[in-house]
Amino acid sequence: SAPAGSGLRGAAMADHVARVLEGRLIYTAPSYEHVAYLYHPGFFYVAALLGELTTMGHALASLRLVSVLATILTCVFLFRLVRREGTPMGGLVAIGVYLASYFLAGCYYDTGRIDPLFSCLLLGGIDQLRASRSWKGLVVAGTWFLMAWLTKQTTAVILPIVVLGSLPGNFRRGAWFGIAVAAVCGLSVWGLDILHDGWLSYFTLELPRNHGFETYLLPLFWSHD
Repeated sequence: SAPAGSGLRGAAMADHVARVLEGRLIYTAPSYEHVAYLYHPGFFYVAALLGELTTMGHALASLRLVSVLATILTCVFLFRLVRREGTPMGGLVAIGVYLASYFLAGCYYDTGRIDPLFSCLLLGGIDQLRASRSWKGLVVAGTWFLMAWLTKQTTAVILPIVVLGSLPGNFRRGAWFGIAVAAVCGLSVWGLDILHDGWLSYFTLELPRNHGFETYLLPLFWSHD
């Protein structure tokens, strides 16, 4: 069977990248020609930039290259995190477990999907936050989380947990970090929404809010997701 992220979904993702390369906005009024995805635009802009730098000229190839490079970086961040808290061997085991989960994760590691880049950016932020000893390190960590937010809205659920985990070590530092990152994330989407005449918030905030909430799926999250 075709890998996840290929087919019609991959073609739609490639269309978003092509629009960026052509200098057109992603979030516009729905039409027969184009309907935007319900995700923030970071993935599409990174793929477009990579396509320009590598002169591949193929949007779908750029998407897949982003996912492959993001998966490699994810392994690097996993190794750094586990080695810092444990041993180098533990870091290698963490990489092995992550790569062995390829099929369990839907075979997304090397396909044109948002998830590999999103995971990479989140782990980059967590790794930098754990390693930072100065405000400069916190700025770098915040930049990673901002890029994750501009890639996928799920960052809004994960980031508070990360901030709470950093509070016991230095409450004031963790609190200010969380407030600053939340403010920058909010301002970034506000500015992008103005650029897109309100269509970004329509696709990425209003439409997802209309999704139904199935409580019976909550227990299945831990065993199937």
